[in-house]
Amino acid sequence: MRIPGLRTASFHLALIVAVLAAVVLPGSALADGEIAVDVAEVDDSEFPLVHAVLTADLDGRPLEDIAAADLEVLESGSPARIESVVRAVDADIPLGLVLVIDVSGSMEGEMLARAKASAASLVESLGAGDAAAVLSFADRAEVVQPMTSDRAALLAAIDGLAALGNTTLYDAVDTAVRVAEEAGYARRAVVLLSDGQDFGGLSTRTREQSLEGIADGGALFYTVGIGAEIDRPYLEEVAARSGGRFFPVATVEEMAAVYESLQSLLRSQFVVTFESVADPSARERSMAVTVRSGEANGTVERGYTSRREAAPPPAATAVAPVTTPAVAPPVAVEAPAVEESSGLPLLPLGLAAVALIGAGAFVLRRRRPTRVLEQPTAPDVRPLPVEEVAADEVPPGRLVVLVGPSMSPQVELGEQPVTVGTASTCALRLPAAPGIAAEHARFWRRDGRPMVHNLDRSAVTRVNGRQVDWASLGEEDEVAIGPYVLRYAAASEAASSAEPGAAGGAA
Repeated sequence: MRIPGLRTASFHLALIVAVLAAVVLPGSALADGEIAVDVAEVDDSEFPLVHAVLTADLDGRPLEDIAAADLEVLESGSPARIESVVRAVDADIPLGLVLVIDVSGSMEGEMLARAKASAASLVESLGAGDAAAVLSFADRAEVVQPMTSDRAALLAAIDGLAALGNTTLYDAVDTAVRVAEEAGYARRAVVLLSDGQDFGGLSTRTREQSLEGIADGGALFYTVGIGAEIDRPYLEEVAARSGGRFFPVATVEEMAAVYESLQSLLRSQFVVTFESVADPSARERSMAVTVRSGEANGTVERGYTSRREAAPPPAATAVAPVTTPAVAPPVAVEAPAVEESSGLPLLPLGLAAVALIGAGAFVLRRRRPTRVLEQPTAPDVRPLPVEEVAADEVPPGRLVVLVGPSMSPQVELGEQPVTVGTASTCALRLPAAPGIAAEHARFWRRDGRPMVHNLDRSAVTRVNGRQVDWASLGEEDEVAIGPYVLRYAAASEAASSAEPGAAGGAA
Protein backbone atom coordinates (compact mmCIF):
# COMPACT_ATOMS: atom_id res chain seq x y z
CA MET A 1 0.00 0.00 0.00
CA ARG A 2 1.37 3.42 -0.96
CA ILE A 3 -0.21 6.60 0.31
CA PRO A 4 0.26 9.40 -2.29
CA GLY A 5 0.90 13.05 -1.55
CA LEU A 6 3.69 15.18 -0.20
CA ARG A 7 3.70 16.71 3.25
CA THR A 8 3.31 20.47 3.55
CA ALA A 9 5.44 22.28 6.12
CA SER A 10 2.47 23.14 8.33
CA PHE A 11 1.01 19.63 8.21
CA HIS A 12 4.41 18.09 8.87
CA LEU A 13 4.89 20.26 11.94
CA ALA A 14 1.45 19.42 13.30
CA LEU A 15 2.00 15.75 12.69
CA ILE A 16 5.34 15.69 14.46
CA VAL A 17 3.85 17.46 17.49
CA ALA A 18 1.07 14.90 17.62
CA VAL A 19 3.36 11.94 17.23
CA LEU A 20 5.80 13.17 19.85
CA ALA A 21 2.92 12.96 22.29
CA ALA A 22 1.62 9.72 20.85
CA VAL A 23 4.63 7.46 20.89
CA VAL A 24 6.71 8.28 23.93
CA LEU A 25 5.86 4.76 24.97
CA PRO A 26 3.81 2.25 22.99
CA GLY A 27 0.15 2.88 23.66
CA SER A 28 0.77 5.90 25.90
CA ALA A 29 -1.21 8.27 23.64
CA LEU A 30 -4.30 6.13 23.63
CA ALA A 31 -7.28 7.16 25.66
CA ASP A 32 -7.92 5.07 28.74
CA GLY A 33 -9.57 1.84 27.76
CA GLU A 34 -8.48 2.01 24.10
CA ILE A 35 -6.71 -0.90 22.50
CA ALA A 36 -3.93 -0.30 19.97
CA VAL A 37 -4.63 -2.55 16.99
CA ASP A 38 -2.34 -3.16 14.03
CA VAL A 39 -2.86 -5.34 10.97
CA ALA A 40 0.33 -6.29 9.21
CA GLU A 41 -0.12 -9.04 6.67
CA VAL A 42 -3.32 -9.58 4.66
CA ASP A 43 -3.45 -12.62 2.43
CA ASP A 44 -6.43 -13.44 0.18
CA SER A 45 -4.78 -16.15 -1.89
CA GLU A 46 -7.31 -18.60 -0.43
CA PHE A 47 -10.25 -16.34 -1.43
CA PRO A 48 -13.00 -16.04 -0.30
CA LEU A 49 -11.13 -16.80 2.91
CA VAL A 50 -8.80 -13.96 3.91
CA HIS A 51 -6.06 -14.29 6.53
CA ALA A 52 -4.88 -11.18 8.43
CA VAL A 53 -1.99 -11.07 10.90
CA LEU A 54 -3.01 -8.84 13.82
CA THR A 55 -1.47 -7.47 17.00
CA ALA A 56 -3.35 -5.72 19.79
CA ASP A 57 -2.18 -4.22 23.06
CA LEU A 58 -3.72 -2.36 25.97
CA ASP A 59 -1.60 0.12 27.95
CA GLY A 60 1.51 -1.16 26.19
CA ARG A 61 0.87 -4.81 27.08
CA PRO A 62 -0.01 -7.20 24.25
CA LEU A 63 -3.31 -9.03 24.53
CA GLU A 64 -2.55 -12.68 25.04
CA ASP A 65 -5.96 -14.05 24.15
CA ILE A 66 -8.43 -12.92 21.47
CA ALA A 67 -11.55 -14.89 20.55
CA ALA A 68 -13.75 -14.53 17.48
CA ALA A 69 -16.46 -12.97 19.69
CA ASP A 70 -13.97 -10.20 20.61
CA LEU A 71 -13.55 -9.18 16.96
CA GLU A 72 -15.52 -7.36 14.28
CA VAL A 73 -14.27 -7.18 10.70
CA LEU A 74 -15.81 -4.79 8.15
CA GLU A 75 -14.73 -5.08 4.54
CA SER A 76 -15.65 -2.06 2.41
CA GLY A 77 -18.20 -1.26 5.14
CA SER A 78 -19.89 -4.65 5.18
CA PRO A 79 -19.52 -7.13 8.05
CA ALA A 80 -17.52 -10.25 7.30
CA ARG A 81 -17.97 -13.61 8.99
CA ILE A 82 -15.01 -14.52 11.17
CA GLU A 83 -14.06 -18.14 10.74
CA SER A 84 -11.20 -18.47 13.22
CA VAL A 85 -8.73 -16.60 15.41
CA VAL A 86 -5.53 -18.36 16.39
CA ARG A 87 -2.21 -17.28 17.82
CA ALA A 88 0.36 -17.28 15.03
CA VAL A 89 2.73 -19.41 17.09
CA ASP A 90 -0.03 -21.95 17.69
CA ALA A 91 -0.95 -22.01 14.00
CA ASP A 92 2.57 -23.11 13.15
CA ILE A 93 3.15 -20.00 11.01
CA PRO A 94 6.87 -19.29 11.02
CA LEU A 95 8.36 -15.83 11.47
CA GLY A 96 10.99 -14.31 9.22
CA LEU A 97 12.82 -11.69 11.33
CA VAL A 98 15.37 -9.16 10.04
CA LEU A 99 17.67 -7.71 12.70
CA VAL A 100 19.09 -4.36 11.54
CA ILE A 101 21.89 -2.88 13.67
CA ASP A 102 23.63 0.50 13.35
CA VAL A 103 27.40 -0.09 13.48
CA SER A 104 28.50 3.47 12.68
CA GLY A 105 31.37 4.96 14.69
CA SER A 106 29.05 6.60 17.22
CA MET A 107 27.87 3.14 18.33
CA GLU A 108 31.30 2.10 19.57
CA GLY A 109 31.65 0.84 23.12
CA GLU A 110 28.86 0.00 25.55
CA MET A 111 26.11 1.05 23.15
CA LEU A 112 27.07 -1.54 20.55
CA ALA A 113 27.71 -4.17 23.19
CA ARG A 114 24.19 -3.77 24.56
CA ALA A 115 22.72 -3.66 21.07
CA LYS A 116 24.41 -6.97 20.26
CA ALA A 117 23.19 -8.53 23.50
CA SER A 118 19.64 -7.36 22.83
CA ALA A 119 19.69 -8.72 19.28
CA ALA A 120 21.03 -12.03 20.56
CA SER A 121 18.13 -12.23 23.02
CA LEU A 122 15.68 -11.98 20.11
CA VAL A 123 17.48 -14.80 18.32
CA GLU A 124 17.25 -16.97 21.42
CA SER A 125 13.50 -16.33 21.63
CA LEU A 126 12.77 -17.58 18.11
CA GLY A 127 10.52 -20.57 17.69
CA ALA A 128 11.54 -23.84 16.11
CA GLY A 129 10.26 -22.93 12.64
CA ASP A 130 11.32 -19.27 12.74
CA ALA A 131 14.30 -17.75 10.92
CA ALA A 132 16.24 -14.50 11.04
CA ALA A 133 18.74 -12.45 9.06
CA VAL A 134 21.34 -9.98 10.36
CA LEU A 135 21.90 -6.68 8.56
CA SER A 136 24.41 -4.02 9.66
CA PHE A 137 24.88 -0.52 8.34
CA ALA A 138 27.65 2.08 8.54
CA ASP A 139 29.32 3.27 5.31
CA ARG A 140 27.02 0.80 3.57
CA ALA A 141 24.18 -1.54 4.37
CA GLU A 142 25.33 -5.13 4.43
CA VAL A 143 23.57 -8.45 4.92
CA VAL A 144 25.96 -10.07 7.38
CA GLN A 145 23.91 -13.24 7.69
CA PRO A 146 21.17 -14.18 5.21
CA MET A 147 17.88 -15.60 6.44
CA THR A 148 18.48 -18.82 8.36
CA SER A 149 17.13 -20.94 11.21
CA ASP A 150 20.71 -21.68 12.37
CA ARG A 151 20.92 -19.87 15.70
CA ALA A 152 24.66 -20.45 16.02
CA ALA A 153 25.26 -18.73 12.68
CA LEU A 154 23.02 -15.82 13.69
CA LEU A 155 24.71 -15.38 17.06
CA ALA A 156 28.15 -15.53 15.44
CA ALA A 157 27.15 -12.85 12.92
CA ILE A 158 25.91 -10.58 15.74
CA ASP A 159 28.99 -11.19 17.86
CA GLY A 160 31.29 -10.22 14.98
CA LEU A 161 29.83 -6.74 14.48
CA ALA A 162 32.22 -3.78 14.99
CA ALA A 163 31.56 -0.02 14.96
CA LEU A 164 33.23 2.14 12.30
CA GLY A 165 32.08 4.65 9.68
CA ASN A 166 29.08 6.79 8.73
CA THR A 167 25.33 6.04 8.82
CA THR A 168 23.57 4.82 5.67
CA LEU A 169 20.20 4.65 7.40
CA TYR A 170 18.10 5.04 4.23
CA ASP A 171 19.90 2.18 2.50
CA ALA A 172 19.46 0.03 5.60
CA VAL A 173 15.68 0.45 5.54
CA ASP A 174 15.50 -0.20 1.81
CA THR A 175 17.63 -3.33 2.11
CA ALA A 176 15.64 -4.64 5.07
CA VAL A 177 12.40 -4.36 3.08
CA ARG A 178 13.93 -6.44 0.29
CA VAL A 179 15.45 -9.08 2.57
CA ALA A 180 12.20 -9.57 4.47
CA GLU A 181 10.10 -9.77 1.30
CA GLU A 182 12.40 -12.14 -0.55
CA ALA A 183 12.45 -14.54 2.39
CA GLY A 184 8.79 -15.26 1.65
CA TYR A 185 7.62 -15.91 5.21
CA ALA A 186 3.94 -15.48 6.04
CA ARG A 187 4.92 -13.43 9.11
CA ARG A 188 7.68 -10.87 8.54
CA ALA A 189 9.17 -8.36 10.98
CA VAL A 190 12.14 -5.98 11.01
CA VAL A 191 13.76 -4.73 14.21
CA LEU A 192 15.96 -1.72 13.38
CA LEU A 193 18.19 -0.01 15.93
CA SER A 194 20.05 3.29 15.40
CA ASP A 195 21.56 6.10 17.46
CA GLY A 196 21.69 8.70 14.68
CA GLN A 197 20.55 10.03 11.32
CA ASP A 198 21.48 9.20 7.76
CA PHE A 199 24.92 10.82 7.71
CA GLY A 200 27.89 11.02 5.38
CA GLY A 201 26.05 11.23 2.06
CA LEU A 202 26.76 7.59 1.25
CA SER A 203 23.21 6.23 1.01
CA THR A 204 22.25 5.37 -2.54
CA ARG A 205 18.55 5.79 -1.70
CA THR A 206 16.91 9.09 -0.79
CA ARG A 207 14.70 9.54 2.24
CA GLU A 208 11.50 9.24 0.18
CA GLN A 209 12.81 6.36 -1.90
CA SER A 210 13.58 4.37 1.22
CA LEU A 211 10.00 4.82 2.45
CA GLU A 212 8.26 3.88 -0.78
CA GLY A 213 8.26 0.12 -0.50
CA ILE A 214 7.63 -0.30 3.21
CA ALA A 215 3.87 -0.72 3.19
CA ASP A 216 3.93 -3.04 0.17
CA GLY A 217 6.69 -5.19 1.68
CA GLY A 218 4.41 -6.79 4.24
CA ALA A 219 6.88 -6.61 7.13
CA LEU A 220 6.22 -4.90 10.46
CA PHE A 221 9.02 -2.45 11.29
CA TYR A 222 9.88 -2.03 14.96
CA THR A 223 12.30 0.90 15.08
CA VAL A 224 14.44 1.59 18.14
CA GLY A 225 16.05 5.01 18.48
CA ILE A 226 18.79 5.51 21.10
CA GLY A 227 19.60 8.95 22.51
CA ALA A 228 18.81 12.50 21.40
CA GLU A 229 20.62 12.56 18.03
CA ILE A 230 18.26 10.24 16.19
CA ASP A 231 16.08 11.17 13.21
CA ARG A 232 12.93 10.60 15.21
CA PRO A 233 10.39 11.67 12.54
CA TYR A 234 11.95 9.26 10.08
CA LEU A 235 12.04 6.31 12.45
CA GLU A 236 8.44 7.02 13.43
CA GLU A 237 7.36 7.13 9.80
CA VAL A 238 9.15 3.91 8.95
CA ALA A 239 7.32 2.14 11.77
CA ALA A 240 3.98 3.78 11.01
CA ARG A 241 3.96 2.97 7.31
CA SER A 242 4.40 -0.69 8.09
CA GLY A 243 1.93 -0.86 10.99
CA GLY A 244 4.76 -1.40 13.48
CA ARG A 245 5.99 0.63 16.46
CA PHE A 246 8.66 3.16 17.32
CA PHE A 247 10.50 2.71 20.61
CA PRO A 248 12.54 5.66 21.96
CA VAL A 249 15.41 4.72 24.25
CA ALA A 250 16.87 7.52 26.34
CA THR A 251 19.78 5.53 27.79
CA VAL A 252 21.46 2.25 26.92
CA GLU A 253 20.21 0.78 30.18
CA GLU A 254 16.65 0.86 28.79
CA MET A 255 17.52 -1.19 25.74
CA ALA A 256 17.03 -4.63 27.26
CA ALA A 257 13.50 -3.81 28.45
CA VAL A 258 12.53 -2.61 24.97
CA TYR A 259 13.73 -5.84 23.40
CA GLU A 260 11.80 -7.82 25.97
CA SER A 261 8.68 -5.92 24.87
CA LEU A 262 9.51 -6.79 21.28
CA GLN A 263 9.68 -10.46 22.16
CA SER A 264 6.19 -10.25 23.66
CA LEU A 265 4.81 -8.46 20.60
CA LEU A 266 6.24 -11.04 18.22
CA ARG A 267 4.82 -13.88 20.29
CA SER A 268 1.38 -12.20 20.54
CA GLN A 269 0.44 -12.01 16.88
CA PHE A 270 -2.89 -13.52 15.87
CA VAL A 271 -4.08 -14.87 12.55
CA VAL A 272 -7.68 -13.83 11.87
CA THR A 273 -9.41 -15.77 9.12
CA PHE A 274 -12.63 -14.29 7.73
CA GLU A 275 -14.89 -14.88 4.75
CA SER A 276 -14.57 -11.96 2.36
CA VAL A 277 -17.66 -10.08 1.20
CA ALA A 278 -15.68 -8.03 -1.33
CA ASP A 279 -16.12 -8.12 -5.09
CA PRO A 280 -13.76 -10.90 -6.25
CA SER A 281 -12.63 -8.73 -9.19
CA ALA A 282 -11.61 -5.78 -6.96
CA ARG A 283 -7.83 -5.44 -6.64
CA GLU A 284 -7.88 -2.67 -4.01
CA ARG A 285 -9.96 -3.20 -0.88
CA SER A 286 -10.48 -1.63 2.55
CA MET A 287 -11.04 -3.27 5.89
CA ALA A 288 -11.62 -2.22 9.51
CA VAL A 289 -10.91 -4.49 12.46
CA THR A 290 -12.29 -3.80 15.94
CA VAL A 291 -10.95 -5.63 18.99
CA ARG A 292 -12.73 -5.66 22.35
CA SER A 293 -11.40 -6.78 25.70
CA GLY A 294 -13.71 -6.16 28.66
CA GLU A 295 -14.61 -2.45 28.61
CA ALA A 296 -11.70 -1.60 26.31
CA ASN A 297 -11.82 -1.52 22.52
CA GLY A 298 -9.84 -0.29 19.54
CA THR A 299 -10.20 -0.13 15.77
CA VAL A 300 -7.72 -0.09 12.92
CA GLU A 301 -8.57 0.73 9.30
CA ARG A 302 -6.39 -0.13 6.35
CA GLY A 303 -6.42 -0.96 2.69
CA TYR A 304 -4.88 -3.96 1.04
CA THR A 305 -4.17 -5.19 -2.46
CA SER A 306 -5.41 -8.57 -3.57
CA ARG A 307 -2.72 -11.18 -4.06
CA ARG A 308 -4.84 -13.20 -6.42
CA GLU A 309 -3.99 -13.27 -10.08
CA ALA A 310 -6.48 -11.21 -12.07
CA ALA A 311 -8.32 -13.25 -14.67
CA PRO A 312 -7.56 -12.01 -18.22
CA PRO A 313 -10.27 -10.45 -20.41
CA PRO A 314 -11.92 -12.75 -22.96
CA ALA A 315 -9.65 -11.76 -25.85
CA ALA A 316 -6.43 -11.73 -23.85
CA THR A 317 -5.66 -15.42 -24.12
CA ALA A 318 -6.51 -18.00 -26.69
CA VAL A 319 -8.04 -21.03 -25.09
CA ALA A 320 -7.39 -24.44 -26.48
CA PRO A 321 -8.84 -27.68 -25.22
CA VAL A 322 -6.42 -30.07 -23.58
CA THR A 323 -6.72 -33.62 -22.44
CA THR A 324 -6.14 -32.94 -18.73
CA PRO A 325 -8.50 -30.38 -17.10
CA ALA A 326 -7.02 -27.31 -15.37
CA VAL A 327 -9.06 -27.99 -12.27
CA ALA A 328 -9.42 -31.67 -11.70
CA PRO A 329 -12.92 -33.02 -11.09
CA PRO A 330 -13.58 -34.55 -7.71
CA VAL A 331 -11.43 -37.61 -7.27
CA ALA A 332 -13.18 -40.58 -5.77
CA VAL A 333 -10.88 -42.43 -3.39
CA GLU A 334 -11.50 -45.89 -2.10
CA ALA A 335 -11.18 -46.41 1.63
CA PRO A 336 -7.74 -47.81 2.48
CA ALA A 337 -7.12 -50.39 5.12
CA VAL A 338 -4.50 -48.43 7.03
CA GLU A 339 -3.99 -47.23 10.55
CA GLU A 340 -3.98 -43.51 11.49
CA SER A 341 -0.54 -41.98 11.33
CA SER A 342 1.06 -40.75 14.54
CA GLY A 343 2.42 -39.03 14.59
CA LEU A 344 2.77 -4.60 11.43
CA PRO A 345 2.83 9.75 3.03
CA LEU A 346 0.64 9.27 6.46
CA LEU A 347 1.42 7.64 9.71
CA PRO A 348 -0.88 4.89 10.79
CA LEU A 349 -0.98 6.80 14.06
CA GLY A 350 -3.68 9.02 12.43
CA LEU A 351 -5.57 11.38 14.67
CA ALA A 352 -9.29 10.70 15.00
CA ALA A 353 -9.89 13.99 16.94
CA VAL A 354 -7.86 16.94 18.23
CA ALA A 355 -10.00 19.31 20.33
CA LEU A 356 -8.99 22.29 22.41
CA ILE A 357 -10.74 22.01 25.77
CA GLY A 358 -10.56 24.48 28.69
CA ALA A 359 -6.96 25.69 29.02
CA GLY A 360 -5.96 23.86 25.86
CA ALA A 361 -5.89 20.25 26.95
CA PHE A 362 -6.38 17.85 24.07
CA VAL A 363 -7.18 14.26 23.55
CA LEU A 364 -5.57 12.20 20.86
CA ARG A 365 -7.21 9.18 19.46
CA ARG A 366 -4.85 6.97 17.51
CA ARG A 367 -6.31 5.53 14.35
CA ARG A 368 -4.65 3.94 11.40
CA PRO A 369 -5.50 6.01 8.27
CA THR A 370 -7.90 4.67 5.72
CA ARG A 371 -6.50 4.72 2.23
CA VAL A 372 -8.85 6.32 -0.30
CA LEU A 373 -9.54 3.54 -2.73
CA GLU A 374 -10.59 4.06 -6.32
CA GLN A 375 -12.82 1.14 -7.12
CA PRO A 376 -12.31 0.25 -10.77
CA THR A 377 -15.16 -0.74 -13.01
CA ALA A 378 -15.43 -4.49 -12.83
CA PRO A 379 -13.95 -5.94 -16.02
CA ASP A 380 -15.63 -8.51 -18.16
CA VAL A 381 -13.86 -11.42 -16.53
CA ARG A 382 -13.66 -14.81 -18.16
CA PRO A 383 -14.89 -17.59 -15.89
CA LEU A 384 -12.24 -19.92 -14.55
CA PRO A 385 -11.74 -22.80 -16.98
CA VAL A 386 -12.91 -26.20 -15.90
CA GLU A 387 -12.59 -28.52 -18.85
CA GLU A 388 -10.05 -26.45 -20.78
CA VAL A 389 -7.05 -24.22 -20.08
CA ALA A 390 -4.70 -21.92 -21.98
CA ALA A 391 -1.80 -23.86 -23.38
CA ASP A 392 0.80 -21.86 -21.47
CA GLU A 393 -0.99 -22.17 -18.12
CA VAL A 394 0.70 -25.28 -16.81
CA PRO A 395 -0.29 -26.31 -13.29
CA PRO A 396 2.81 -25.92 -11.07
CA GLY A 397 2.25 -29.09 -9.05
CA ARG A 398 -0.02 -31.81 -7.77
CA LEU A 399 -1.37 -33.10 -4.50
CA VAL A 400 -0.65 -36.81 -4.31
CA VAL A 401 -2.23 -39.38 -2.01
CA LEU A 402 0.66 -41.53 -0.80
CA VAL A 403 -1.21 -43.79 1.58
CA GLY A 404 -4.45 -44.87 -0.02
CA PRO A 405 -5.50 -46.77 -3.12
CA SER A 406 -2.80 -48.37 -5.21
CA MET A 407 -3.64 -46.01 -8.07
CA SER A 408 -2.18 -43.08 -6.02
CA PRO A 409 -4.83 -40.48 -7.04
CA GLN A 410 -3.59 -36.98 -7.75
CA VAL A 411 -5.21 -33.57 -8.10
CA GLU A 412 -3.62 -30.51 -9.67
CA LEU A 413 -2.58 -27.77 -7.27
CA GLY A 414 -2.36 -24.47 -9.15
CA GLU A 415 -3.57 -20.97 -8.29
CA GLN A 416 -7.03 -22.16 -7.23
CA PRO A 417 -7.49 -23.69 -3.75
CA VAL A 418 -8.10 -27.41 -3.49
CA THR A 419 -10.41 -28.62 -0.73
CA VAL A 420 -9.98 -32.12 0.68
CA GLY A 421 -12.67 -33.96 2.65
CA THR A 422 -15.70 -36.19 2.36
CA ALA A 423 -18.13 -33.61 0.87
CA SER A 424 -19.12 -33.95 -2.77
CA THR A 425 -17.89 -30.39 -3.37
CA CYS A 426 -14.30 -31.30 -2.48
CA ALA A 427 -11.81 -31.43 -5.36
CA LEU A 428 -10.19 -34.39 -3.65
CA ARG A 429 -12.96 -36.42 -2.10
CA LEU A 430 -12.20 -38.99 0.57
CA PRO A 431 -14.66 -41.60 1.85
CA ALA A 432 -16.20 -41.12 5.27
CA ALA A 433 -13.84 -42.42 7.92
CA PRO A 434 -12.91 -41.63 11.51
CA GLY A 435 -10.93 -38.41 11.75
CA ILE A 436 -12.06 -36.95 8.40
CA ALA A 437 -14.35 -33.89 8.19
CA ALA A 438 -16.70 -32.95 5.33
CA GLU A 439 -14.38 -30.09 4.38
CA HIS A 440 -11.28 -31.07 6.25
CA ALA A 441 -8.38 -29.07 4.77
CA ARG A 442 -7.65 -26.67 1.96
CA PHE A 443 -4.46 -26.61 -0.07
CA TRP A 444 -3.28 -23.71 -2.22
CA ARG A 445 -0.16 -21.92 -3.42
CA ARG A 446 0.97 -18.51 -2.12
CA ASP A 447 4.00 -16.72 -3.56
CA GLY A 448 4.97 -20.00 -5.14
CA ARG A 449 4.79 -22.02 -1.94
CA PRO A 450 2.22 -24.74 -1.26
CA MET A 451 0.13 -24.10 1.87
CA VAL A 452 -2.34 -26.11 3.92
CA HIS A 453 -5.13 -24.81 6.17
CA ASN A 454 -7.13 -27.01 8.54
CA LEU A 455 -10.77 -26.01 7.99
CA ASP A 456 -12.57 -27.90 10.76
CA ARG A 457 -11.56 -27.22 14.36
CA SER A 458 -12.99 -30.59 15.40
CA ALA A 459 -10.67 -32.38 12.97
CA VAL A 460 -6.91 -32.74 12.96
CA THR A 461 -4.41 -32.09 10.18
CA ARG A 462 -0.81 -33.11 10.77
CA VAL A 463 2.34 -32.16 8.88
CA ASN A 464 5.15 -34.63 9.46
CA GLY A 465 3.32 -35.83 12.59
CA ARG A 466 2.82 -32.34 14.05
CA GLN A 467 -0.71 -30.95 14.41
CA VAL A 468 -1.13 -27.68 12.46
CA ASP A 469 -3.85 -25.14 11.73
CA TRP A 470 -2.05 -23.32 8.89
CA ALA A 471 1.38 -24.20 7.53
CA SER A 472 3.62 -23.90 4.47
CA LEU A 473 4.80 -27.12 2.88
CA GLY A 474 8.05 -28.35 1.44
CA GLU A 475 8.16 -31.00 -1.26
CA GLU A 476 9.12 -33.70 1.24
CA ASP A 477 6.46 -32.81 3.82
CA GLU A 478 3.72 -35.35 4.42
CA VAL A 479 0.21 -34.29 5.45
CA ALA A 480 -1.93 -36.75 7.43
CA ILE A 481 -5.72 -36.45 7.20
CA GLY A 482 -7.31 -39.26 9.12
CA PRO A 483 -5.89 -42.52 7.72
CA TYR A 484 -4.60 -40.82 4.56
CA VAL A 485 -1.18 -39.32 3.90
CA LEU A 486 -0.77 -36.72 1.15
CA ARG A 487 2.25 -34.96 -0.28
CA TYR A 488 2.78 -32.01 -2.64
CA ALA A 489 4.84 -32.86 -5.71
CA ALA A 490 6.25 -30.51 -8.34
CA ALA A 491 4.66 -30.89 -11.77
CA SER A 492 7.68 -32.68 -13.24
CA GLU A 493 7.94 -35.11 -10.35
CA ALA A 494 4.22 -35.82 -10.33
CA ALA A 495 4.18 -36.44 -14.07
CA SER A 496 7.10 -38.86 -13.93
CA SER A 497 5.64 -40.85 -11.04
CA ALA A 498 1.97 -40.92 -12.09
CA GLU A 499 0.53 -44.03 -13.68
CA PRO A 500 -2.04 -43.78 -16.46
CA GLY A 501 -5.44 -42.95 -14.99
CA ALA A 502 -3.91 -41.97 -11.64
CA ALA A 503 -5.88 -38.73 -11.47
CA GLY A 504 -9.06 -40.30 -12.67
CA GLY A 505 -12.23 -41.16 -10.86
CA ALA A 506 -15.57 -39.47 -10.55
CA ALA A 507 -17.22 -38.49 -7.33
